[in-house]
Amino acid sequence: MNLDGVVYFMFPEAEGGEYVKVFGSVEGMIESDALHAECMSWDVAGRGGFESLGELRQRCLGLRLAEEVDGCGEAWFFGDGFRVHIWETWAKVFARDDLSRWAVWTRDPAGRENAMKFLLGLV
Repeated sequence: MNLDGVVYFMFPEAEGGEYVKVFGSVEGMIESDALHAECMSWDVAGRGGFESLGELRQRCLGLRLAEEVDGCGEAWFFGDGFRVHIWETWAKVFARDDLSRWAVWTRDPAGRENAMKFLLGLV
């Protein structure tokens, strides 16, 4: 973390390693972790990786972004009764797009129905 509170990760390699910005603030990292922890008690409606990430991002344009997360490697979006988490932290740290992941969580049957409409054709 630098003096401005920006969070960086680094994986050392034989030749060194580069710091990669993953969160704009410590608060953003904490908020992302809190959202993830809360979703652990929810149901998973879908998961995927890099191959479907572009289309998922397009669908997320219609959802509310969790701006407080301010992630450079993570993003959270809120739908009606569901959440979308895009996780690219390791993809950025290791410079490997194939490490990108996403998941959609639902909190109740109505949220699951909304999430399935959101995901229709994606999974």
